Amino acid sequence: MSGVILRESQERALAHVARLASGPPMDPDLRVTLNFHPDRVSQGRPILRALADNGVYVSQFVTGTSNGGLTARPGGDRWRRHPGYRGPEIVELGTEIAVAGVLDPRMVGKAAATGRHDPQTIKKVWHCLARFGAPATSSASPR
Repeated sequence: MSGVILRESQERALAHVARLASGPPMDPDLRVTLNFHPDRVSQGRPILRALADNGVYVSQFVTGTSNGGLTARPGGDRWRRHPGYRGPEIVELGTEIAVAGVLDPRMVGKAAATGRHDPQTIKKVWHCLARFGAPATSSASPR
């Protein structure tokens, strides 16, 4: 962050984290992944566009775009959904969304944008796709 002028609130946030941290500094070459739905819209702008324009990653609580409900606390929506999270209806919806038997993140995003499907069900399709991906292919198969 050298050469970057931080706002007072950013300085306070970094100081707070530094006070809670223990151990030696982490290797600065390590990378962090950010998880978000780039196809979602917040305040009339695609989230990916806002990220590029503002240069700031903000949480789902700022964008208001969570598929999982904005209740990330014990007893909130996410806690109540664990039983029976996935099932045959999720596979059926994935099959319906697929084009020519292929399902990818773009297709899931387009399906979410139509508003025809329950957002939680679409999220479950996405989680299955992210977890299981494409079926294994033999080395002789074209990709």
